[in-house]
Amino acid sequence: MIEKYGADAFRVTLAAFAAQGRDVKMSEARIEGYRHFVNKIWNTARFALINLEDVDISTELPSDISLSLADRWIRHA
Repeated sequence: MIEKYGADAFRVTLAAFAAQGRDVKMSEARIEGYRHFVNKIWNTARFALINLEDVDISTELPSDISLSLADRWIRHA
């Protein structure tokens, strides 16, 4: 399956159906569907990286905006 659909698609499929105490019924159609999903994420990331080359993300936000912990963590990276 990995040779046919790729390791990322297989990992996402396993992660999507992994629940404690549940048997995973693997089908080739599900792996293929998650392959398409992973491909969309890849294309989106590539598009963003190509189009955001000249964008300065280090700009400061206005002081009246409070960020959640998750937002602060994302901006820190």
